Amino acid sequence: MSTVKVELPRDLLQAANVPSRKAAREVKKIMVLYMYARGGISLAKASEWLGISQWEFLELNREWGLPMHYGVEEFREDNVTLRTLP
Repeated sequence: MSTVKVELPRDLLQAANVPSRKAAREVKKIMVLYMYARGGISLAKASEWLGISQWEFLELNREWGLPMHYGVEEFREDNVTLRTLP
């Protein structure tokens, strides 16, 4: 995967209480949460990009007070999955 470098004012990191060594991870997390909240990416893609399970992502989403996107289509897919479980 190719990457992009972003420059942020140190004051911004300090105001957000983010250590410089964690800046890339935190900015990535914020961008993924934003895109998911806006409906721009799926739960699967959001959790993949952050390297966490979908349950962990939903918990993170809840901690940030963001809406969960779970529509009729996701419900139908989950029902099919549940019916195939032993």
